[in-house]
Amino acid sequence: MNESPALLNFAAWLGAVVERTRHQQPPFPLDQDALDRDQRSFGFSFATSTSPASTPYAHRPCPSELAPLFRELLAAFRASAHESDLWFNLLISPFSPPEDVLEDLIQRDIHVTTIGHLPLSDRLLWKLADQVPEALLTLGKRRFLDPDCSPDRLEEVLHAYPHHRWLLNALQDLADEPSDKSRVVSRYLAADDALRKHQS
Repeated sequence: MNESPALLNFAAWLGAVVERTRHQQPPFPLDQDALDRDQRSFGFSFATSTSPASTPYAHRPCPSELAPLFRELLAAFRASAHESDLWFNLLISPFSPPEDVLEDLIQRDIHVTTIGHLPLSDRLLWKLADQVPEALLTLGKRRFLDPDCSPDRLEEVLHAYPHHRWLLNALQDLADEPSDKSRVVSRYLAADDALRKHQS
């Protein structure tokens, strides 16, 4: 396990949540102030957690050590009266659940918008791009900012959504220096501007 304080403290809290669930106790308080106190007793708070990712918009996969805990909670919470509330408080954590857990929640339409705001894999971002604009925005920004991502991979996103103005404007804001990726963005902006003028 990557023994960063954020991961260790979160793992300790998540383990406590699982242990309470096993004993048919409330996994954590649903009141926000009480929840924050509960988290702080383990040395962290969602409200003050920082992203462990070093690159903005990078995918943050679930640490393998946490995945079984999330899966156990999925089984325990499924179809319970407060399942939606319980998952909301876990989805805003510094470490997302594993993809199979997220896909189960997406399939059952549980907090899809919240999930779409997470630093997901490209595969899940593509899956949610039509439903959650932030998922598309994350995908586009990730491909623009990642130095190992080719301009062709950025264009793949723009080709799929050539007139998504929020995406185009967000990428334009990032394109502060001439580059192959900036030129790709400029080309799609020009095409969208031309279409808008024609339609008006």
